[in-house]
This record gives sequence, C-alpha cells and structure tokens, in this order.
Amino acid sequence: LEADVNNGGFAQFYTNSAGDRALETPGALREIGASQAASLVESANNVFGPTGPPPDRDERGRALEQLGKTATDALGTLDTRFYEYPDNLSDLLRQYVDGNRAQFHAAS
Repeated sequence: LEADVNNGGFAQFYTNSAGDRALETPGALREIGASQAASLVESANNVFGPTGPPPDRDERGRALEQLGKTATDALGTLDTRFYEYPDNLSDLLRQYVDGNRAQFHAAS
C-alpha cells in the first residue's frame, strides 16, 4: 500500500497486485494501529461503490477506468491526505512485529 500510493497514488495501488487485498487492507492497518490510514483506504475503496474494488486485478483496472473524473478527483484528494502521513506505517508495523514476534516465528 505505502509504496504504491507514494509512487502513483491510490490509482497505482488498485492497478497493482497489492490492490488484490484492498478490501482486507483497512483491517490490517487497524491491526497494527494505523486507524487513520485505514479510514483513508476505506474511503478510497468506497469510490468503487458499495461493494468496493473488485479483487481481480484486471476487473479492478477496468472498473477504475470507468469511474470517471469525480472518482479520480476523490482518489486524488485521498492521495494528498495519505501523503500527510497520519500514521507512521513503518514504525507501527515494526512495533507490531516486535510485539508479536512469537507468531512470526511460529509461521516460519
């Protein structure tokens, strides 16, 4: 999420494979304590309508193309808010991993 949005906005996030998990991303962000970023992603997901972005990358790309200028402008506004870094994602993720180290060792 962070790399895609920083490189090309939410539009890039949705057109790349990371967007396959767009609907799960707000929950993951909340899990690490990034509630403000989670709200931004939810708002971006809502641009696609009540069901959010399609999980399939090709379908999502087509949907993004069909959204029109209003949606593009909305995503642009969310890009700007994301760039303000309401949550320090790197620090929060590091803290989450440090606090849950046993889970990560058990998974390997």
